[in-house]
Amino acid sequence: MRTKISLLIVILMLALPSLAAAQGEVHLATLEVKLWPEFDTPDMLVIYDFTLTDSTPLPARVTFKIPIGVQVLAVASMENGSLLNTAYDGPVSMEKWQELTILVDKATTYHFEYYAPIQKTGSDRQFMFDWAGEYAVDSLTVTVQQPPTATSMTGTPVLESFQDTDGLTYHRLKLQNLKASEPLALQVKYQKNDDVLTASNSAIQPSAPLDQNTTGRISLANYTPYLLVFAGFLLIAGGAGYYFLFSRRESTGDNPRRRKRRAAPTENETPASAVYCSQCGERARPGDRFCRVCGTRIRQGN
Repeated sequence: MRTKISLLIVILMLALPSLAAAQGEVHLATLEVKLWPEFDTPDMLVIYDFTLTDSTPLPARVTFKIPIGVQVLAVASMENGSLLNTAYDGPVSMEKWQELTILVDKATTYHFEYYAPIQKTGSDRQFMFDWAGEYAVDSLTVTVQQPPTATSMTGTPVLESFQDTDGLTYHRLKLQNLKASEPLALQVKYQKNDDVLTASNSAIQPSAPLDQNTTGRISLANYTPYLLVFAGFLLIAGGAGYYFLFSRRESTGDNPRRRKRRAAPTENETPASAVYCSQCGERARPGDRFCRVCGTRIRQGN
């Protein structure tokens, strides 16, 4: 009896580490990878979105293998319909790849993205995406966006083509129930004779037709009365200002039509002996007792 009990204890002790490992194993419910070549840079924009299964205990540290040399642009989690920055470690360089570790502490979608180089030979373009099979995945989707000026886009494995609401052509690969350590290698090829980026070709379209009642639209007709009142105010102010300045010049005698040019001194006169009217400043001629302009008595010097 004691032998049987001892054997049962040994079996349980050996099984406990396996049970604990199974309970703590990370399992992806969904993994969506978007590949956008030459979108807003000449490189490939790689976007990951993933969720964990309900059976994965939280918090969990989820590690992804990404290419050597690439820089992670953003790591975020979805909260109330918006992506917010979230905690992560790395990337840490390994022998053949880098490891990016994201701390998952809530049941929501997590997101990260980076740029990777595209192989270019003339008009031929080629890109290789590798999923190393870090975790089991219930649903894996890879979607490739075709640049507007690209042609002959193909994939290995074969991709399904469709057109989205943005008017662009996409190519998609869907896989179900991938096991841990089950890799995926996707090769994408296409031709492109220019360096035009997809983002520079995207035209912004209004969500509804624009008319006079569109919110935020400025209509000149609505402001015409105010413009007329403002123009009238400017005319009145300008007329009043002109009248004020003209009247002031008349009162001070500073009127060009009333000013007379002073005569040059004669040969017998010098500027030092000249006499001027004390009232208006007009120069008096020899023998004048009264100003010829304003009639004021001339003050003779001693």
